[in-house]
Amino acid sequence: MKTIRSILAALVLGAVAVYSLAAAIPASAAACTTGKIGFGSTHLSSDATTITISSIPSTGSGGACTWSNFYVSGITRSTYTTTCDDPMYAQFNGDTSGSYNYVLTWFYGSSGSFQGYHATRSHVAQINCDTRPAGAATGFDIELVQHSNTTFNKQVVGSNNMGYNTNSPNYGTMAEWHGSTWVNTSAVTQIDLFLDHGQFKSGSDFVTFIE
Repeated sequence: MKTIRSILAALVLGAVAVYSLAAAIPASAAACTTGKIGFGSTHLSSDATTITISSIPSTGSGGACTWSNFYVSGITRSTYTTTCDDPMYAQFNGDTSGSYNYVLTWFYGSSGSFQGYHATRSHVAQINCDTRPAGAATGFDIELVQHSNTTFNKQVVGSNNMGYNTNSPNYGTMAEWHGSTWVNTSAVTQIDLFLDHGQFKSGSDFVTFIE
């Protein structure tokens, strides 16, 4: 798979960085490339409060084709030190109203749980905190299904694995699956990712794809 990297600008707000990805579809997209193509990636050189993915297109160059799905994948860790994990949320097109519904399920050894909420943001992953052993992190995948469709409300599916870097208890890992709806028929042009408590820790990697 060919990965096309675009330029990421770090906007420093006091001591806090907000990383913004301005979308850059490669020239090959004009020919309506089949399958996923790399959209952009970044490696955090400092802690960041928000990952903003902006200017997400609905169509290829000149309107030659319509993009269907948008993906975000990454590995990260939270700077939060009060608990063991930190929820990661998403908002679309800057919408902060109560237009989000989501459910999640997690499994940890022989234990598990199901939860559902109506909220001002979509829960898309659960992230390891700085209380975990050195090197422990969360890997996640998020898919925004038919992000350019303007008939139906937007659907988001995702999963993550929290590796604890230990063989016990419960094999040192916890898996989660997420499903959410943004009750809005607009095409998605921007995604903001942020944590409930901490910041995305320096050394985190994020990559985006479109198809």
